[in-house]
Amino acid sequence: MKFPFNYGDSFTDNYAGQFTSVATSITTNGNGTVDVIADAWGTLRMPNIADITGVLRVVQIDTLTTDTIFLPAPFPPILPLTLSGKVVSYYKPSVSKFPLLSFIDGNNAGQTTRTVISQYPLPPVSVNELENNYTFELFPNPTNTNVITLRFDVAKASQGVEITILNQLGQQVKSVFNGVVSNGKNSIQIETSALPKGIYFVKVKLENQSFTKKLIVQ
Repeated sequence: MKFPFNYGDSFTDNYAGQFTSVATSITTNGNGTVDVIADAWGTLRMPNIADITGVLRVVQIDTLTTDTIFLPAPFPPILPLTLSGKVVSYYKPSVSKFPLLSFIDGNNAGQTTRTVISQYPLPPVSVNELENNYTFELFPNPTNTNVITLRFDVAKASQGVEITILNQLGQQVKSVFNGVVSNGKNSIQIETSALPKGIYFVKVKLENQSFTKKLIVQ
């Protein structure tokens, strides 16, 4: 994503790199393209909350092709795979550079996934009040260490918190925490040594809301 990014802006970029499977630690090369366009501007209307005006919609389409993946004997190699993903995000630029709502669709060899990441309040809380009730900090970020810290303040005791890490296609690559936290300051250590270099999203599901922080592993 480039900043500033306004309605009608678009860009296309190419990328290439080395990719490692979290499950098998097998590494392969790949290359792809990304197309991004801000194709709409207006009012975001969702159930049970007030309309949010001045919202920018951004569509990102990624396509990645891997090299042949060689598995340990006696398994046959996996021929080049084409992975694709589409992310539709809604931003309120006057409030935050992070999206209010994102729909992430992934396609991996015919298997499709959909993840919805939302950062909107329940009524009658406004967007600014939401940020005051839940404060999140992720550090060090970017990181080249084996452990990072997620620190967050909760204004009231929660019934439960679920923390996961997603890749850029919205697929879960790691389950971090699923339990109850107390009101006030909370701190959770996240092991990142098994994550290949790249961009991830730390997703925190708290009560009936979800929040995300971008994580860059170097």
